[in-house]
Amino acid sequence: MADTKRKEKGIDVWIAVDIIRLGIIEDKYDVCILISGDADFVPALNLIKDKKEVLVAMTPVGFSTELRSNFPFFVLKKSTLAKCFANLKD
Repeated sequence: MADTKRKEKGIDVWIAVDIIRLGIIEDKYDVCILISGDADFVPALNLIKDKKEVLVAMTPVGFSTELRSNFPFFVLKKSTLAKCFANLKD
């Protein structure tokens, strides 16, 4: 779906900050659903897992073993993601 060779710099850090800020500091959600297979999120998820339910969704390719071993997860098919984003425009 995404161009994996071109990644916006720093976006992982901003997502991790939001996970912690919105979940712990501001208490804005009960369940954190991360759609990523990137192990960079493990420290942020470890910080919140005792206070919030954590679920990880990932694609069949490019997922972290560390995420799969430490958090409940499910795999999203590319066709499912395509349906979700079908009506979005660039």
